[in-house]
Amino acid sequence: MVLALAIVWPAAALIEACFSQGAAPAGGFTFTARQCGLLWRSLWLSGVATVICVAISLPAAFLLGRSARVTDQPLTLAALLATLLCPPMVYSFGWQRALPAGFDPHLRCILVWSLWAWPIPALIVGAGWARVGRRAFEAAILTTSTASAFVRVVSPLLLRYIGLSMMILFVLFFGDYGAPHANGLLVYATELLGWASDSNRTIDTLWPALLPVGVTSVALVCVAGLWRHCVIDEESVEQLIPTHGSRMWHGLVLICLALTWVPPMGALLAHLGSRSVFLNAVRTYWRDIIATFAVALAAAAIVTLAAAGVAAYGRGRRFALAMALLFGALPGAVVGEALIAAYNHPLTAVVYDDWPIVVLAYAARFGWIGMLASTLIASAARGVVADQARTDGASEAAVVTNVLLPSHAPLVASVVAVTTVLAIGDVAASTLVRIPAFSPIAHVIIEKFHRFEDGMLISLSFILVAVAIGCGAVFFLIQRHRLAREHAVLRQGNRISF
Repeated sequence: MVLALAIVWPAAALIEACFSQGAAPAGGFTFTARQCGLLWRSLWLSGVATVICVAISLPAAFLLGRSARVTDQPLTLAALLATLLCPPMVYSFGWQRALPAGFDPHLRCILVWSLWAWPIPALIVGAGWARVGRRAFEAAILTTSTASAFVRVVSPLLLRYIGLSMMILFVLFFGDYGAPHANGLLVYATELLGWASDSNRTIDTLWPALLPVGVTSVALVCVAGLWRHCVIDEESVEQLIPTHGSRMWHGLVLICLALTWVPPMGALLAHLGSRSVFLNAVRTYWRDIIATFAVALAAAAIVTLAAAGVAAYGRGRRFALAMALLFGALPGAVVGEALIAAYNHPLTAVVYDDWPIVVLAYAARFGWIGMLASTLIASAARGVVADQARTDGASEAAVVTNVLLPSHAPLVASVVAVTTVLAIGDVAASTLVRIPAFSPIAHVIIEKFHRFEDGMLISLSFILVAVAIGCGAVFFLIQRHRLAREHAVLRQGNRISF
């Protein structure tokens, strides 16, 4: 039902609207030199930021790879998650004040992207080293030298994970609206939203969107191929003996976190002024803050429920994942146009004229997070415990509800946290469907940015930072509880064996 309301029906309505309007784009079925120039700028900015981001992430990746699983480092994971969940436009505002006034905006945008998203390749490459790299390395050094084992055996395996990281980063940077807009840059994502706002015809948005959609489609195909080659047997992972990272690697990760998070946040704090400015912002916008959080949490809840349903149903999992990834990679303006085409009718006014349309916008934009989680949950459905539950007569829905979801509680909590924070910081997907009842905090921040109201802008930005830190703290507590429970089970098993 969630997939139908948020993705399938809007996609069909978007196509139907283009045919029913029966008109060509304002500039004809051609792409202008300006559009091609903006596309090239988006491509090279995203490409350079992707390479730098992967390079920055390597120390953290090898720290996480020294454990049997990346989740065995809960404090490091929580810090990486909190860093990643801070919206990139907040980093942009911070680096604008930390760097010299004449700093090139293109370089600043690349810097913001690289220092914001480096936890993504750190987690992916770290998982690759923990799961296949270390095991292959230990086997190879039995017959060859250390250098030869790493170059000839481990490197080809890790290149898949590095390539997967680069494709994901490129898709995120290429479709990002917040960081380029905050740095005063015109890229394809920012201009496309302007074109959508200036025209009432769907084709005027959909036609120019075909260029970035084509680029992201190629990247997603590469992601799918690399993802398939990176999946391995989980039972072999649990046979690995964990080796904890040394102090040197922990120090490098702490240095990376300090260099990427402290300067922009410190600059924002230094320009905040007095505490009364922050309290005034809270008093002025507390209703919008609560409404934004509630709507984002509602979107996260239905995305998580949809993920559980897809994991239990099974047959439509690939279709659901493909549609969710497609909508997640689409420019936010296209997602907004699709929702307008689907719900801007008298029969659906109850949805379009109130907060449910914003919930659907967030669910359509970030539903891919839940669908990826459902794939991971479903991959564990072939485990021993799940098979025993089926043997005892449990239905597939009962296996998912009573066995798989409780055992994947950290993953489920991560889906809720990540979806909530990304929805709170979203601008592009909700711009065209925002309602008069409340103003999402991200939109208020953009408004303050254009009006040069630094006090309000910084205060509201710190609210988004506080939400990200809170999600990281919750994730840390959940992971620490999981590790303590696993250690207790191991100790009990050792006593019984003895």
